[in-house]
This record gives sequence, structure tokens and C-alpha cells, in this order.
Amino acid sequence: MNVLNIFTCILISIFFISCSSNEENTEIDTNSTYTPMQNEDEYEKYVAEIDMNDTLMEVGSLSFTKEDASEFEVSAFLDGKKKIVKLVQRFVNGQTKEYGTSTFYFKKGKKIVSKERFEDHSNVKPKFVERISYYKTPEQVSSSKFREANFEEELDQMLFMKCKPTNCSSKNAEDALNQRGDFITTFQGFVETGKDLFLTVGENKKDGYISALMVQAIDENIKKLQNNEILMIGKQLTVNFERMTDASGFQFQVLTGIKILD
Repeated sequence: MNVLNIFTCILISIFFISCSSNEENTEIDTNSTYTPMQNEDEYEKYVAEIDMNDTLMEVGSLSFTKEDASEFEVSAFLDGKKKIVKLVQRFVNGQTKEYGTSTFYFKKGKKIVSKERFEDHSNVKPKFVERISYYKTPEQVSSSKFREANFEEELDQMLFMKCKPTNCSSKNAEDALNQRGDFITTFQGFVETGKDLFLTVGENKKDGYISALMVQAIDENIKKLQNNEILMIGKQLTVNFERMTDASGFQFQVLTGIKILD
């Protein structure tokens, strides 16, 4: 990835601090009215309790971008025992221009509900879709329902209809939080913009996700990377960071710690 492309990703990252692209077939039945499951209200009661719980601790992944303007970011909500009870992933598909969110709810460490809201370009005219799935086990769906509208703000006014049971995977969200898989944080070089120095990390391939972090302190690990920048490209790192907002309202990621993995 050349310097110009990395610089573009940095700018996108700064502006972005906004289910991966939905790849599953909805297989909807527009003639089928949805009949709620027998215990569906129990699921929804739990979801409402999580959504209304303002004591949950929120942590986030890095904000990732691609050269094609794709974006991916995750927020995790933890209970008092530091167990994840909710994940929210936000995505933009740079190729299709689709965007959306997938929200996952967990109980005793197991996924029990997923709620997706996304722009669907599979038809001639784009639609906004909301799809909800309820799970017997993390991989076994009890029931799924969907609704669609021409405009996103109209979704809440539409009735749900039946669709094929659809498992919305939380793997990408978990990978982003843990800096692994498509969201692995390997060293991709430094970029200077004026007086600011940015560390860039991401997949070690041309079209991979990348994230940029402002360097505020030059420690021994940063010096090691600077002194051997070319040779260290692709070296796996673990990065700690905070999000900050400047006087103009722009949010950006600040590097607070780094570890070079063997």
C-alpha cells in the first residue's frame, strides 16, 4: 500500500469515527405474514433490558477503512462481570455503497438475538431492510422476520413479514475487537501529516482493512519501528488506543500503547 493510499485511509478514518456487508440471502416471502414465536416476547424483554441499561461499560474496536472507502467499526457493551452482552457493528461497503448496522445480544456468553438494519441494493431500486433473528443456540436460528421500506425513516412504521431463518454471524465484530482475522493489526508504516505522526496498522495485503492512530509519545517500540520501517512491514502488533475529539469536533484515534509480537 503506497503512501498516498495510506494517507487517504487516514483521512477516512478521522472522518469515519462512524454484519460486515450483508452477504446472506434474505430469501423473503412477501406474501407471508409473520406469526411471533411462542416465547418471542421473552427475547424482546431481554433485549429491551440490555438497551435500557445505562450501567453497561462501552468499549470499541479500531475504526477500519479500505482504499475503496469501505468502513467497519464495532462497539461492545459489558456487564458488571465484564462479559459482553451486546455488540454493535457498523459498516459501509465501498464497492456497493451499501451501509448498515448489525446488533447482537448475548446471554450467558451465547448469542440469542441479532438485529440488522441495512441498505439493500440487490433490486433495481434500493430498499432499507430490518431483519431480526432469534436463536436456540448461537448457530441454530429459531425464527427470523424482516420488514422493508423505500426510506430508512419509514422502517419502524412497516409490519414484519416472514423470511427464511438467517444466522447473522458475529465473527467479524469479534475479530475487530480482538484485532485478528480481516482486522489483524500488522505494522503498515508511518505517515506524517504536518506536525502529526500516524501509525498505520492492518492486514498485510493491498486491499485489506487499515486503521490509523496518532502517535503522541515516541517510546522504544515506536523507535524500533521507525529505525527498521521497511523490514518491519507486516509485523504483528497489539495496539491500545483512545478516541479523542478536537476543537472542531473531529474524532480521531490516539495511540496509548503498543506491543510488537514475536
